[in-house]
Amino acid sequence: MFDRLFSKSLFFLFLSKMNLLVVPLIVYPICISTVGLEKFGFIVFWVGVSAFAAKIMSLNMDSYSSRQVFLSQGSPESLRLSILMPVYMKLCLCCVVFPFFVVACAFRSQTHIEFVASMFCAYPMLGVVFTLNHFVVGLGKFDVVLFASVSEKLIVLIGVLFFLSSEKDYWKIPLIYTVATICSILVYTFSVKVSSYVISRSTFKVKSREYFKVARWLLLGKLMQLHTNGAKVLIGLIFGYAAVTIYDVAEKIVNLLKMPMTLLGDLFFSNDDDSRRFYRDLFIFQLALSVFIWLGVFLFGEFALRYFSGEHYSERMLVTLKVLSLILFSMPFLIVFGSNYTVKHCDKATYGKLLVLSNSISLCFLAIWGVFFYTSFSLFLYWVVSCELIFGLLCLYQYYSKMGVEARSDV
Repeated sequence: MFDRLFSKSLFFLFLSKMNLLVVPLIVYPICISTVGLEKFGFIVFWVGVSAFAAKIMSLNMDSYSSRQVFLSQGSPESLRLSILMPVYMKLCLCCVVFPFFVVACAFRSQTHIEFVASMFCAYPMLGVVFTLNHFVVGLGKFDVVLFASVSEKLIVLIGVLFFLSSEKDYWKIPLIYTVATICSILVYTFSVKVSSYVISRSTFKVKSREYFKVARWLLLGKLMQLHTNGAKVLIGLIFGYAAVTIYDVAEKIVNLLKMPMTLLGDLFFSNDDDSRRFYRDLFIFQLALSVFIWLGVFLFGEFALRYFSGEHYSERMLVTLKVLSLILFSMPFLIVFGSNYTVKHCDKATYGKLLVLSNSISLCFLAIWGVFFYTSFSLFLYWVVSCELIFGLLCLYQYYSKMGVEARSDV
């Protein structure tokens, strides 16, 4: 199994992930030190609103769409449809969701500059429509990820270094990211070679019903999934923009630490081996990796936070990072038994149903927090961690349940 760890695909994946890792190490300290916690928190808040809307627009279909691309490799026509259908569907949803985002920006903006800045924060919606992750993962074309990532992060780096000089320039941050996102989209667009970019109306209707049949559970699950991008929105509304920055810095570090684990998940997604030994070995490896990375948080967490936040560092940041780092222990469950097993080998709607069940439980915990512990920022963080763990354990339960059924059917 682990022969793939030395493959060409891993090389491209590693370089693209390293690119995602290195650039924020330079960009974040510059942004925070230049515009401050409040202004940077304002940008993060609206990017969080946009990203939550983008999650809804995506219907959480990337895993299912990747599966469709993977299964369509033998038929050029089926492959074309599996690549283009998610794009057209998300574009239609964007036309519905985006006007609400504009109204929200206008309602909460106190100045013209704030409105402009919040509107530029819509780039996650642009990215989710036209960035073809399902094409990359389904076909294993990780060289495309590398080229798109390098072009995007290079533009961000240059833009921040040359165009950010004072607190008043905070609106330029989302503008730079918007330009970078467009360039990344162009890389994906020119990499996809299909015979036609047109899908007939009848075909679109038929395939849309097929996708929505799966997506109805995923959409409901995403609407309930407030602990991801919705967490920043809740923090901004309850604790203020400075708290959003504190949370975002800690979350960024944790997300960077997740990269080796998600890299392995992407690498083995197209693997044909569905044996128990394969999933056992992959889980053990992922778990050992999560423990190793988590120990690194306690050794170097304060150093990382001081680097990111500079003079704005506080003990509150370190506490936030230590709590959020517990999410690392849920990653082996989510990656191995979630995206690498449930999505590939279970019924099409299973992943979405597990997501709905998990988020239903999580929202009950959020309601308890809201009623009894509304002012506790630390308990809110533990709620975020618990959401990931609940979903991971449900994926594990699904794995053993299905394995047990298959074992009984073989007797």
